[in-house]
Amino acid sequence: MDQTSVILGVAAIALLAKYRNDKFRSEVKDVHTIILRNQSSLGQTRNRGEWAVLRNRETPVPTKDIPQFISSLKDAFSVQLSRSSSQSGQLDGVYITANSFAPHVSAIGHTLTQLLATVEKGNKLVGIFVRDKRDALEIDIACHLFGFVSVWWSESAIPHHQDVLDKILEITELQVLAVSVSDLDVALDSASESKSLQHILVFGKSPVSKFQADRANSLKIKITNLDLIRSNSENATLLPIADRIVKQEGEELASVVFKYGSLEKRSLSQLVGVSLTHLNLSVSTSALYITLPRNRKISEDDILVVPSSREDSNFDSGARLFERTLVYAVLLAGGKVVFAKDETPIVQIIAEIKPTLLHSSSKTLHEIAKAIEDHQTAKGWGFTKVKAGKILELREGRCWTGTIWDRYFLTGLQKDLFGGRLRCIWNSTSATDGNVSHELKVIDLVRAIVGSQILKTFSHVETSGIAFSTIVGDYDAINHVGVPSANFEYKIVDKPSRQYFVSDSPNPRGELRIRGPAVSKAYFKDKTATAAIVVDNEGWIRMNGIAGEVRANGTL
Repeated sequence: MDQTSVILGVAAIALLAKYRNDKFRSEVKDVHTIILRNQSSLGQTRNRGEWAVLRNRETPVPTKDIPQFISSLKDAFSVQLSRSSSQSGQLDGVYITANSFAPHVSAIGHTLTQLLATVEKGNKLVGIFVRDKRDALEIDIACHLFGFVSVWWSESAIPHHQDVLDKILEITELQVLAVSVSDLDVALDSASESKSLQHILVFGKSPVSKFQADRANSLKIKITNLDLIRSNSENATLLPIADRIVKQEGEELASVVFKYGSLEKRSLSQLVGVSLTHLNLSVSTSALYITLPRNRKISEDDILVVPSSREDSNFDSGARLFERTLVYAVLLAGGKVVFAKDETPIVQIIAEIKPTLLHSSSKTLHEIAKAIEDHQTAKGWGFTKVKAGKILELREGRCWTGTIWDRYFLTGLQKDLFGGRLRCIWNSTSATDGNVSHELKVIDLVRAIVGSQILKTFSHVETSGIAFSTIVGDYDAINHVGVPSANFEYKIVDKPSRQYFVSDSPNPRGELRIRGPAVSKAYFKDKTATAAIVVDNEGWIRMNGIAGEVRANGTL
C-alpha cells in the first residue's frame, strides 16, 4: 500500500469519525431543551404585587402531605435496621449501611428510654451536640425510633459561645445532653447554669477525668459513656427494633434546630428553635429521591462521602440539615455512607473510597479542582485543549465520560483521583457566597473533567433542609440556585423597602414566600417569632427577608 493510499485511508476514517461525532453531538443531550427552557411549573396567583406560584416539575400541582419515597422516617429506618447484614463497618468503621449500626441504635434508644422513663412524652428532648457525624447520626436515629425529640445547633456540632448553649438549655429545659468527650467541660459549664439538666451522654475513647467526674457529682449530673454502651451492645440481647419503636404521628415534633433568626443580627435575642415534625423530615427526605431523573435515582449501589467538620466549616445552617436528609435518603435506599475524618484530606478519602455521591461545600470543590490541576495529566501537553473540549461538551448539554478526550487523556486522572465512579455532587451554597465568577469556573472544571453532575443547592432550616437546587442537565455558567424542591412551592412578592418589584424588567424580583408539607410552621416555644413569619391563613411563610429574581426559564 503506497503512502497516498494510507493518507487517504486515514483522512476517510477521520471524516467518518467527525461525521458520527457531529451527528451524535447534534442529537444527544442529557436533558431535552424544552425542559431547560421551562424548569419550573407555574401556577396563577390573583393577588396584587405577587408573581406566580412556582413548583418543581415533579409536583406540578399543590404538594400533598404524603411523602412519595418513604411514608415516615421511623417506619423506614425500622425496616432497614431490622434487616440482616454482612456489610457491617468496613474501612476502619466509617463505611456504614443503615442496618450495620442497628445494635448501636438499639442500645442508645434503650439507654434514653431508661433515663427519661418518668418524663411526659412531649418533653422528651435530647440535645445532640456531638462532633463525630456518625455518633450524631446514631443517636438521632435512636430519637426518631424511640419517641424522643432531638435538639441541634445549626451552625456547628456545638455552639462556639457558651452563652448560646446556656440559652438553648434554658429554652428547651433539656434533661439529657449528648456531647463529644472533648466538649465535656463545656457541657459541665452549662450544667452549672441549668436548672433542668440531669444527664450528660459522652461519646469518645478518652476517659472522663477524676476532676470532671467529681465536678459532675457536685452538680448532681450523671455522666454516661455511650461508647461503652455501644461496645457492649454487640453481645447484648435486646428486642428487635421493630418491636420497640414508639408510634408517632406525622405532625408530632421530631427535631428542634436552633439558629439565629436574622442573617444580620447574631445575638441571643435573635436565637430561635425551628420546630420540625416527622412529616417535615419525611417529605424532605423523599423529595431528594424523587427529583432525580429515573436513571439517576439513589440506590443500594451508591456510596456517599460526607465531608468532615473541618471541610464543612463554611456550610450555613440549612446546609447541615440538608446533609442529614441526604444521609437519610442514601441509607433508606440501601446505600452506604462514609463520614470523612478531620485528619484525612477529602481528596484522599475520595480516591480511597471511590464514591458515587458526594456532599460538598465550596471549599471541597476548590480542593478537588486543585487536585485536578496538580495531577500529572493536567501538566501534560494538550490539557488546555482537552479542558476546552470537555467544557464545550457541557455547553452543548452533555456531562459524561465517553468522549475521545476521556478515552485517551483523562481515564488515568479520573481513576487516580475519584475512582472513576463519582456521578453526582450536591454543592451546598450560601446566600452570602462571594466571587461568583470564580466559583462557576471551578464548577465547570470539576464537571467537565470528572464527568459528574454538580447540583448547586440552597438550603434553609425552615424547609427541613434543601430549598432550591439546580437540575440535572443545566450546565449554564450563570449564577442561580435552580428550582424549588419537590417538597414545597414558592412565590415572590413586592419588596418596596429594597426596590424589588414583580413588575421589574427583564425579570420579576421580590421577597420569597414558601409553603408546603416540608415547611416548618412554628418556632419552639416562641409565639412572637412564629407570628412574624406566618403571612396568612393559607400557609405562606416568610424566608427571613430573603429576596430573589425569577429568570425566564423558571430558575431563581
